[in-house]
Amino acid sequence: AVLTTLGLFIALVLLATVGQHTGLLRSFGGDVLAVVFVYYGLKSFVQMRVLPLASIALAIGYAVELSQYLTELNHWVVSNPIIRTIVGSTPDWWDVLAYTAGFGLVLVTERRSQFQPMPQQPRAS
Repeated sequence: AVLTTLGLFIALVLLATVGQHTGLLRSFGGDVLAVVFVYYGLKSFVQMRVLPLASIALAIGYAVELSQYLTELNHWVVSNPIIRTIVGSTPDWWDVLAYTAGFGLVLVTERRSQFQPMPQQPRAS
């Protein structure tokens, strides 16, 4: 889980910097990957079943979106550019859909990994 988290972190950083002009890939794809990143980050340190852990990752995504909404509603200003990049600045229902898609991707990925056949050991002659 740690290596997956690291790989996702690198992908998210690249999307936020190099891929800043890629439109839908950065915005929607980045939000999908954000929930997957949070899930695997938590999985690196917390031993928990898939559904509750994925639900926590989804709740964190929703909390980010709620904070964006409250920031806009109350006309607060996030002046730190790093925090503004990480958290975002504009609430959008598409982000909520992307977080939900990330949650679904985690569930599908984890389900598929449970059914991977174990490698067979060579038979001794």
